[in-house]
Amino acid sequence: MSGVDPALAYYFGVEIYNVLRGGYFTKVSGLGSEIEAIPHWVTSNEGQTVTSEKIPGRRTQTDIVLTRPVTDNRGFWQWHDDIAKGEDKRVNCAIVAFNAEKVEVARWDVELAWPRRVTVMDMSSASTDVLLEEVTLAHSGVSRVKPAAAPSQS
Repeated sequence: MSGVDPALAYYFGVEIYNVLRGGYFTKVSGLGSEIEAIPHWVTSNEGQTVTSEKIPGRRTQTDIVLTRPVTDNRGFWQWHDDIAKGEDKRVNCAIVAFNAEKVEVARWDVELAWPRRVTVMDMSSASTDVLLEEVTLAHSGVSRVKPAAAPSQS
């Protein structure tokens, strides 16, 4: 068993290289991938179906959705506009989880991310909620890697 406390779901950071320096994110979702299950029928030598099994097929990446309060930072909107103009501004990024002692305990590297969608939540004069924006990132792959600064084992 590791001597490091587990990551906390509410204590995380987002590193988006060359696009966003800092940023207060309230939620990250969709971090993962999926492998298609293809049905495969196994037959006997006589040509009769004996059983079925599932074999792995294509791997697909799920979009990552980042949520944060609206501020004067237009970084995501500008990035989205640049992509819409045909500029290849795909970047590598990382999602980092920390424990209560602020030690990085988990890291997911995301390859060639780009903002597929940028939206702002509905506004209402009856609401007292903080105005939030969501950025949906498409990407070429996500992988769980060792933390950047691995904690010492004592």
